[in-house]
Amino acid sequence: MGLFKVLLKSVVNSNGVKLSPGASVEIDDTFGNLFNTNEGKQKVFDAFKNKYGQDLSKTCVNKAWFDVSKK
Repeated sequence: MGLFKVLLKSVVNSNGVKLSPGASVEIDDTFGNLFNTNEGKQKVFDAFKNKYGQDLSKTCVNKAWFDVSKK
């Protein structure tokens, strides 16, 4: 397991979801390939919803919007 920082690089303004670049969350994951599996994406969605109150699952998320780095 490792701790990964997921940083938003783009503006998200879709379906009532509004987030600015620089918004970030920390997620525990084994490999850090968070956008390669539905489980990983759900971890990201849940973390952003818990921290910012914004539900990214309502948008068409592109993994290029994010930078994932090991902490």
